[in-house]
Amino acid sequence: MQPHLDHRRGEDAHRQLWGRRELRCQRLDRRGPHGESGHDIAVDAEVLDARHRRNRPCALSGQRRFRISGSATREDDRARPIGVRRDGRCHQGTIAHKILERRYATRVDPVDANELRQCIEEDKKTLHLAGYREMFFNQIMWLASSHYELEFSLDTNISERVIFPVSSNENNGIEDARFVKFVDDNQEVMYYATYTAYDGTTILPKLLNTSDFYHFRILPLHGEIAQNKGMAMFPRKIKGKYAMLCRLDGFNNYIAYSDNVTVWREAKLLQQPKFPWEFIQIGNCGSPIETKEGWLVITHGVGPMREYVLGASLFDLDQPEKEIGRLSSPLLVPNDKEREGYVPNVVYSCGSMIHNEDLIIPYAKSDYSSTFATVHLYELIEELKRSN
Repeated sequence: MQPHLDHRRGEDAHRQLWGRRELRCQRLDRRGPHGESGHDIAVDAEVLDARHRRNRPCALSGQRRFRISGSATREDDRARPIGVRRDGRCHQGTIAHKILERRYATRVDPVDANELRQCIEEDKKTLHLAGYREMFFNQIMWLASSHYELEFSLDTNISERVIFPVSSNENNGIEDARFVKFVDDNQEVMYYATYTAYDGTTILPKLLNTSDFYHFRILPLHGEIAQNKGMAMFPRKIKGKYAMLCRLDGFNNYIAYSDNVTVWREAKLLQQPKFPWEFIQIGNCGSPIETKEGWLVITHGVGPMREYVLGASLFDLDQPEKEIGRLSSPLLVPNDKEREGYVPNVVYSCGSMIHNEDLIIPYAKSDYSSTFATVHLYELIEELKRSN
């Protein structure tokens, strides 16, 4: 019988499982909102700042800078401004074409968002547009504000570089960022994060990238696949294409490939709910982790009483659509002290990392506070290989 991680905090825990084999687990709590003591570990400061925790006041340093890049007009049908074609060009004779031609035909440098806003306000006063035409201007600003860049001062600590909502589609939150260290074919490193922008009514999947954690570039994700939460990039290309885990229907796990990191058109079904603890929905808990045995994916499952738990799956390195193994019981479930919170009965993670021979899983407890758990990596992988 397969156990979940032990609920005791700050101490080693062993559960007898799989005959005489044991999985060594440990929960380590950071200092919580009520001052309870905890444990800490040293991890890569570029990826995870262990001293940052939820609800702790942080200062924002540096200066935000907005630019509109040439890709700002590339958008799918559901968000493309009136008069703008699928390829990003404006139809001849439309108001979009006339305005952009008059304003920016000779411009070769990026357009400042404030300058664009000023031009739009001037045109709205002189053109006396009908309501549906004025909506076009609002769509221009919506699209422009979705593309921006942030710059932080070089003398700031990483824990001080906090990204707050900037664009109108982020007014009510920047949620569930899934960071990954991406290595390109030429061995150049870029850090990506897929996240959900929420304006209080609708969501918009977005992509953040940085190479130094001082300069950040933010773009929306486009295409039929970029419709739901929970997109997570693979840390490298597979067969020459970017790869992404996603949950486009809200219930199942999918995998998508693309030549363009911001445009996602097609996806294949990867996993469906299989066990009672994930019958309502399954999804990923961050980017896949590459190991010698395959792609390790921490998953979340939602079962009866809307209980969120964590699971694990292993996929083939060369063919990620092929599942090698999948835990039949949860890896981590909320204990009695973790069930109460703003969103009760939930443990949730947006990414894990390998430290020595342990898998470190940061996770949130019922949207109230955060902590992390550890599990021995190779014992977990061996059990995943046996599970199939």
